Amino acid sequence: MPQLQSTLYWLRNDLRLYDNAALETAMKSEQSMLMVYCIAPASSDSLISVSEKTPLTSKVFRLTLTKNTEVRFCIPVASKLLPLPDNYKPNDEFPTPPDVGFTEEELDAERKGMAEGGETAGFQRLQYYTFETEQLTGYYWSCNRSLGMNHSSKFSSWMASGCLSPRYIY
Repeated sequence: MPQLQSTLYWLRNDLRLYDNAALETAMKSEQSMLMVYCIAPASSDSLISVSEKTPLTSKVFRLTLTKNTEVRFCIPVASKLLPLPDNYKPNDEFPTPPDVGFTEEELDAERKGMAEGGETAGFQRLQYYTFETEQLTGYYWSCNRSLGMNHSSKFSSWMASGCLSPRYIY
C-alpha cells in the first residue's frame, strides 16, 4: 500500500496569502496540505533574543537597515491552495478566548480603539492612508501624535500579525 504524504503548514505570524515565502515553498510540494494555527494561552511568555550588535533605537536600526539591504519583490498569491489530505477529519470545535485564558475584562480592554484585523482590512487601511487621504505625505509632522486613526499609519498591528507585508507597503 503506498504511503500518503502531506505537507503540514504551520501558521504563526504570517497570516497572509501574498508575499509569503513559506507558503510558496509549501505549495511547491504539490502534495495535499494541512494548515495548522496554534493559539497560545494568554499566560504564555515570549522569549526575545537581541544580539549585542543590534541597535536598540528605531532611528539607528532603520538607518543601518536601509543602508545595508535591498527590498525584494513581493511573492505573488498562489492561484489555489493544495487540497486537504484524503484522511483529514475536520474538528468543528474552535477554542473561545476564555478557553485559552483570557478574561472578559482583558478582552474588553483590548477591543477599545482597535481596528478590524485581517489581510483585507490591512489592504483597506493602506489604500485609505496612502492614496485616498494622502496622509502619508504629512507623516513626518504627525507621526508622534498617536491618538486617533488619522495621526499615523497604524500599520503595526497588521504587520505584527503578518497580515501586511513590509515589502508590499514599500
